[in-house]
Amino acid sequence: MDLHINIPEHRYGSLVVLNDIKFDVVSGEIVCVVGPSGCGKSTLLGIIGGLVEPASGEVRFSGQSHPDCLNPLTFVFQDFALLPWLSVKDNIAFVLKHHNLPRGVREARIRDVLARTGLSAFADAFPKQLSGGMRQRVGIARALVVKPAILLMDEPFSALDAQTREILMDDFLNLWLKERITAVHITHNLNEAIRLADRIVVMSRRPGRIKKIFTMAVPKHERDSPDRTVELLKVHDEIWSLIKDEAVHANEEMAYG
Repeated sequence: MDLHINIPEHRYGSLVVLNDIKFDVVSGEIVCVVGPSGCGKSTLLGIIGGLVEPASGEVRFSGQSHPDCLNPLTFVFQDFALLPWLSVKDNIAFVLKHHNLPRGVREARIRDVLARTGLSAFADAFPKQLSGGMRQRVGIARALVVKPAILLMDEPFSALDAQTREILMDDFLNLWLKERITAVHITHNLNEAIRLADRIVVMSRRPGRIKKIFTMAVPKHERDSPDRTVELLKVHDEIWSLIKDEAVHANEEMAYG
């Protein structure tokens, strides 16, 4: 399933938040959206996911989802959003509760996603017994159990320490290399975007506009190779040059109101 985004404008009252946002997401690719704080990245993701109604324009889908898809769109948030009184497997099962699945099919889905995300040994653990990285892994597993056509990721690694973030990014990348998950990934971390994305949408300071869309030439499985470091650093520096001044101003606004 492909995603087509065309938002001429989105505003809250008189405040224009997004302006002239138009891009597509092709099935099987990861598109990362980066930009200064407050540029409307999370608002855009909310519009894509149907949580926010755009002031103008539309989000449209084309093509067919997988026959086993229960939710065309599924979110992964930065705060894990796990139910603390439920075990890992029951947190995952919770999102299947309102789908009319035979018990055997439901349990098979849960076993499968636990295995795919490396959580089988933690199925009976509770969130308080897990590290931050493991809790986010549960969040990803819970999203994947419905076999979504498109995964919407709102800074899912930002609450993690640097080492855990690297490990989880590697895990997610390995999962993508096997399954070609389609995703829109919001992040403020340029290295994260460069590591994961097929294309990177760079947004301006509010009102958020698309400044440039980068297509990553280096295949994902080669991005940890020392031979590609210089090439990737050039992409990083070019993106940073587009947003650096605006990021500084945005941070000053947040600090001083």
